Formats: sequence, C-alpha cells, structure tokens
Amino acid sequence: MLKPSGIKPLYAQLKEIIVTMIERNELKPGDQIPTEKYLTIKYGISRITVRKAVEELVEDDILVRKQGKGTFVAFPKIERELITVNSFSKRMSQKGFVPGSKVLSKELITATPTIQKYLKIGPEQEVIAIHRLRFLDQEPVAIEKSYLAYDSYPLVLEANINIGSLYKFLEKEYNVYPEKSDKTLEIIKCNEIEAKYLQINMGEPLFLLTGAIYTADHRSIEYVKTVFKGDRFRFKV
Repeated sequence: MLKPSGIKPLYAQLKEIIVTMIERNELKPGDQIPTEKYLTIKYGISRITVRKAVEELVEDDILVRKQGKGTFVAFPKIERELITVNSFSKRMSQKGFVPGSKVLSKELITATPTIQKYLKIGPEQEVIAIHRLRFLDQEPVAIEKSYLAYDSYPLVLEANINIGSLYKFLEKEYNVYPEKSDKTLEIIKCNEIEAKYLQINMGEPLFLLTGAIYTADHRSIEYVKTVFKGDRFRFKV
C-alpha cells in the first residue's frame, strides 16, 4: 500500500510497485498494465499521480504506449551494432534469439540511379531485388530490401533463402565474404504496408538502416535497406 506521509512521493512509490510486478513476472513483456482508473481506485491516489508514474516508466523504456490500445510492459531492447558486418541470422542467434525469415518477393528489376551508385554498376543493368520479413522468436521485427547485381550473383535468383543466410549462400557459391560497409541510420514513421507486416500501428517510429556491403578489397556485394521496430532495437555505434 502507498504511504502518503512517506519519504518517497506517491508517484515514485507506484513506479516501484509496477517495476516489482515486472521483476516478479506478475507482468510480463507485452502484457497490458492495469488502467489508470483501476490504479487510482486501488491505491487511493489521483489520476495525475498515476499519470506521472506511468509517464516516467515510459521514458525509462520499461513501459510502452500503443495508440488506441493502452500501455504495455516493454520488451527488452535488442542491441545491434551499427558498424559491424554480419548476417541478421547469425547476429541474432548470438544474442540468444531464434531468427526467422520469410521472402515476400524476389525479382529482377532495372537498377535505379541509387542502386547503381551503391552497387557500382552501369545504367540499365539488372539487379536481384529481395524483399524479406525478419522474425525473432516468431515475432516480426524488421523488413529488409536487398539488391544484388544479377551479372555477379545470378544463382541468388533461384536460391531458397527462407532457409539459412544470404551471406552463407554467397560464401558457398561465390567465395564472397562481406567485410566492410557504409551505413546510415534515421528514424521514420511506419506506413500502411510496414504496419501490416510488423503488426503495429501506422505512424509508429521505425529505424531505417541503409547500407552498402563490400568485400575486403571494396568490391560491391549488396545494397540493403532495413526498417526495424522502434520499440525493439537500440543501435550501438
């Protein structure tokens, strides 16, 4: 029970109660916390006090608000290194997750000026465009668009990359190893298609990671654009 005459303010006491419930697994990641009205009645405090406690827990990434749905216990942030070059599957397996992948589309397209620039190819050249949905423990967490020069890696067009890693395939079939990258990171708002695949609301924040992947001698391998759920990842520089 809260102590009105205690040393700690009432909102701080409520924060401790909620954190303790999470630590004891009474509230698990993804669970909705009790409503503002319920907490007000149960602990005999004002809505303003409840609101302040919840707001600070949201700022601390312990809780997360979902528009139109309520406030939930946040999943722990997945730390991802920005500068290293590694496959998504390998990187996430090393962190203890079970990674998964679903190919949404794979086709030959004509390279745009941006793709030409990053893959260092000429105009009108064909590239393999791969659109994949990425999973961790069966939860959709990222959407990835990869582009590879068809002339350099034609076998990729027929490869089954729902199973295994694209980089492993390139190593096996072409003896090509990704070693270097140029990457940029920005925050964008989720559009309708991304919301559908990632099972979130439109307008929610996403990380957009754009990069070009190279061999050790700086030969172009891949141009890739990936959007990550904003509430599930933290990037380390």
